[in-house]
Amino acid sequence: MLKSEYRIGSVWGIPIKIHISLLVLLVYVAFPQVSASTRNHGLVSGFLSLVIVTIQVALIFGSIALHELGHSFVAIHKGCRVHEITLMFIGGAAKMDRMPDKPKDECLMAIAGPIVSLFLSIICIATGYPLYAFGPGLLRLLGEVLLIAGVVNLLLAGFNLIPAFPMDGGRVFRALMTPHHGRLKATHMAARLGRALAVAFFIIGIFGLKHVTVFGMVIFSPRNLMLIMISGFIYITANREYRMVQVEELMKQRGFGSAWPGMASPPPPDEPDDDTVIISPPPYTKGPAAKAELHHTQGNRSDNPLKRFFGR
Repeated sequence: MLKSEYRIGSVWGIPIKIHISLLVLLVYVAFPQVSASTRNHGLVSGFLSLVIVTIQVALIFGSIALHELGHSFVAIHKGCRVHEITLMFIGGAAKMDRMPDKPKDECLMAIAGPIVSLFLSIICIATGYPLYAFGPGLLRLLGEVLLIAGVVNLLLAGFNLIPAFPMDGGRVFRALMTPHHGRLKATHMAARLGRALAVAFFIIGIFGLKHVTVFGMVIFSPRNLMLIMISGFIYITANREYRMVQVEELMKQRGFGSAWPGMASPPPPDEPDDDTVIISPPPYTKGPAAKAELHHTQGNRSDNPLKRFFGR
């Protein structure tokens, strides 16, 4: 039976999986280029084109994996458990049992990914430009691939810092608002801003911005399918995360868990520790924090990030 996810390795004990949608994207991106190269220059040229596209896609999604590992590194050091990282057609997703308890920690965790991407961008551009400008033959080709990877990482860092919750910039925005407004209202503000920006992304994805280019690459072209899908992802998940926070705050008001800074702490629960409910991405787990785990079972909707994001 065809699986929706395939494990390709692990880092720090965190499984890294590739979603089948990414393989579909690889075929979608590679086929026109390889087909044109084969038709115009023969089979050898087509094969070389396929190798180049595969390397480019591997570098891009390797960069996304490192971006997610940046988030995971901080999350682990802040006491959160990272269950897995999944690479999909819309990017990466690190599945955690919970977010860091303090707004400052959430801010550090959110900004860690863009910092990793910015660092990778500097390395790729600094290495690739001399090869592209002065290298002969294959070295020039390698330089071009590294330059593309550098530009993609730069865009990845900048795009994720846009305050469109639940993207990294949106989480930074919520963390900054939480001490002043409380977590629930801060999430509501971040979700509204995220939905507004999602609508803007959708409009740009449909009509494009004709003159926005970076190193000769058109960034916001008309009918940008990827940007349209990202806008839908942001709009839907902003609503879903806000509802999840509503549930968390309701549980805290009823005596389960502790409140975030900026909110009044509820009285301690009368029940023993074993009856504490740990709120995490569904399914919810009952028991002490040390026992809170998300059990991965094939066919479980909550273990499929793509289905969980789009609610299917």
